[in-house]
Amino acid sequence: MSDGREATQDASRVIMGNLSEYGIKLILPTLLEGLDEKQCRSKKGSIELLAYCSPRQLSISLPIVIPRLTGIDQLSCSSPYLGEQESQMVWRSYQ
Repeated sequence: MSDGREATQDASRVIMGNLSEYGIKLILPTLLEGLDEKQCRSKKGSIELLAYCSPRQLSISLPIVIPRLTGIDQLSCSSPYLGEQESQMVWRSYQ
């Protein structure tokens, strides 16, 4: 992985992990829009950012996020990691 991409992922983890409840409410609509994109890369990016949220913040948003995740058409995406990332995100929120 390139240094720039790794630095971006590290920064994303820190930012998303430290968002307040208000911050989550502000960014959640944008992340949910990313789940509706046709490109798998956009969907994957939105799921990754959701997964970087702290478990407490993510658990607050689960009633909104879960129906949207289950609506993703994995057949239209060639990425084998989408389902795995969704599962990891939900699992982390219960720990």
